[in-house]
Amino acid sequence: MKLKILLAYMIVCIIWGSTYLAIKIGVESFSPFWFAGIRFTIAGIIMLVYLTIRKISFPTGFKNYVPPFLIGSMLLVIGNGGVVWSEQYITSGLAALLAGTVPIWMALIALSIFPSSKISFRIILGILLGFMGMTILVAPEIGPLNLGSLKGVIGMLIAAISWSCGSIYTSRVGRKYNAFVLATLEMLFGGLVLIIIAGITQPFHPSEVSAKAWWLLGYLIVVASCITLSAYTYMMGRASTAWASTYAYVNPVIAVFLGWLILHEAITWNIWTGAIIILLGIGIVNWEQFISRRNS
Repeated sequence: MKLKILLAYMIVCIIWGSTYLAIKIGVESFSPFWFAGIRFTIAGIIMLVYLTIRKISFPTGFKNYVPPFLIGSMLLVIGNGGVVWSEQYITSGLAALLAGTVPIWMALIALSIFPSSKISFRIILGILLGFMGMTILVAPEIGPLNLGSLKGVIGMLIAAISWSCGSIYTSRVGRKYNAFVLATLEMLFGGLVLIIIAGITQPFHPSEVSAKAWWLLGYLIVVASCITLSAYTYMMGRASTAWASTYAYVNPVIAVFLGWLILHEAITWNIWTGAIIILLGIGIVNWEQFISRRNS
């Protein structure tokens, strides 16, 4: 495997594992869609200026801008926007663990797109284990006194499905674009759509935003967006989808640890049990895909 792809993978694993904590703290004083919209719009502008200075050309023709718009909508508007919205209601660790189901959704979506693919017992077992783990994971959050948490769980699952669709689509069209150009266009389109949604649905009061939230927004703009989204776009366009999706295994571990260390979020028995079963399930699903790729 090329060193650049491995480096991109490591960046995505580590940096995006920390973003759940940053988002959790940020939405305490930021409106969710403003937080996400400002993040990606500014990151997109920074990348646009950088690429212009480097004299890197952008695509010509309207049709070449449709894929970046669709990817930005799936990954950033519904995917990341859903994460930010959901973290108003659930812990950063639980959000990351639910985002860790992305490989399962990728497998299901890939099978639906390519119906000729065989659904083996191993894939069925992995999917069932994944959903069993999710049930154990979120069971304490679902109850008559926890409707807010239930909204957060549903929001995260929608975000994970949308992110999976966007990732699969990126793996199909990513090679046609310079990775930095594609990431820039994703962020510009996604950020502007999020700001439009925010302007319609939520007021923005900059004076109410804490200094800590502004610093975290800066971290998300520069490190988690400009650098890491570019790395993710590069990785998804050049590595196998099954292997690349395993970054989602590492993110929850980092997120839960940081949530426990900094926010003192509890790591209960159901989180441990559910997390282990989910990781086992997505591992089985992706192992099947790895074997099929190696033998093809």
